[in-house]
Amino acid sequence: MLPVVDEAPSPARRPGLWGWILLSATALGVVVVGVAIWVRTSSDLDALRRQAVAAGLPATWRDLDVTAGRSPYAGVLAQAEELCSRRTGEVDAGRSANCPFAPVPNTLSCWRLAGGSGIELVDQVRPGGDLHLDVAAIEAAIARRDAEALVGERALLFSGRGFWSLLVHYRQRIAAGVDDQQALADRLLRLAGSLDVPTTTQLRSCLYAATAWVMAVQRHGLPAAAAADAARRLAERFDALLPRVVAAQPLIYDAMLRLPPERMFRACNLRVPEAMAYPFTMDPLHRLGRGPIVASRVRAAIWVARNGVPRSHDDILAASPAFAVGVLDMPTRLLGSMFDHPWCQRCSGYTDDLHGLLSFHLRVTTQLRLLAADLAGEPWPLDPCDRAGGRLRPITRDGAMIGAYSLGANAIDDGADIRGDWCWPLRAPLGYPRASDQPMPP
Repeated sequence: MLPVVDEAPSPARRPGLWGWILLSATALGVVVVGVAIWVRTSSDLDALRRQAVAAGLPATWRDLDVTAGRSPYAGVLAQAEELCSRRTGEVDAGRSANCPFAPVPNTLSCWRLAGGSGIELVDQVRPGGDLHLDVAAIEAAIARRDAEALVGERALLFSGRGFWSLLVHYRQRIAAGVDDQQALADRLLRLAGSLDVPTTTQLRSCLYAATAWVMAVQRHGLPAAAAADAARRLAERFDALLPRVVAAQPLIYDAMLRLPPERMFRACNLRVPEAMAYPFTMDPLHRLGRGPIVASRVRAAIWVARNGVPRSHDDILAASPAFAVGVLDMPTRLLGSMFDHPWCQRCSGYTDDLHGLLSFHLRVTTQLRLLAADLAGEPWPLDPCDRAGGRLRPITRDGAMIGAYSLGANAIDDGADIRGDWCWPLRAPLGYPRASDQPMPP
């Protein structure tokens, strides 16, 4: 009987060139389809929305503590801003427009401010406690994915941009001294208290209006008792409004970052980073970067809801830390760089606009409380940036007190160096770089 011989196995058949091409094309197609589906999903934002709702933040626009409908005086402020923007270019008040103790400029152009500017329209504004949002219009724009209506100039989610020309005009009028100063200060108080929508842009504008009002009080020596009381009330109002603004930010950024990125960038008039300028990179980088941006707003809103208004820069850091700088954070930095992200000395890095707003709010409310205490002859407030709990420190020149300073965002005493400390004039102009130096000539 012959032995059984196993047949040699035939060699495995390998795909030829066209086989490899077909397999590669199939794999690439699967990847492209997967990326396309992933880019169009909203699972990242949906998860953050659930986290926000679980923490007790507003779940919908109608859950915000606002009055549905447009503010009754939004049109008045827009009209006043437009009229003032036409007149602002007529005047150059120089540095005196930003210093309450600098000499009044003696230029003929300043006297053109005496009439016809439109600032009298502000007398129609009656600030109250109500915040407004045109909720129906926002919901309709979201349903249409209308980027221009949501985030464009004077848009629903970023209303309040129109203060800037108005405030520049006011600072020039303060420096020129051509008005009834009490009436001018009253108008600035109305502007400072006129926050009517929970947006960072409008709150920042109101804070700037408060700094202009302080300058008017100091330059023109308005009645001390009334000014001290107004400063305290204004600081308290800002403290009451800040949590409502912060609570609205997750909804605002969620709505904005769900928009198609190209439409959003165009509506915001943003210059797109080169790495995102191509169709095949814009959508994936937008999808990768948007989640952490919304997450930072959710984190800040949760912190403020639990802890209240930040009373120190340590609180601000806890609520809104600086951006991470790892390689994987590149999409967030690219996307975030197109929004208002200030540099923070304390963090030694870039932060989001909410971090900058919290810091500016702390700085302005501290200045208001300092003004109130100084006018009333009371002890100065505690320095919110001093971990040891000390009070604001005096700035002296030639043995006389001319102002006060805080340790500032870096929490280090730089000796009233205005590049690191927060410095405010109380009796005379501040110098540079140290506030105690002699001021530069006008």
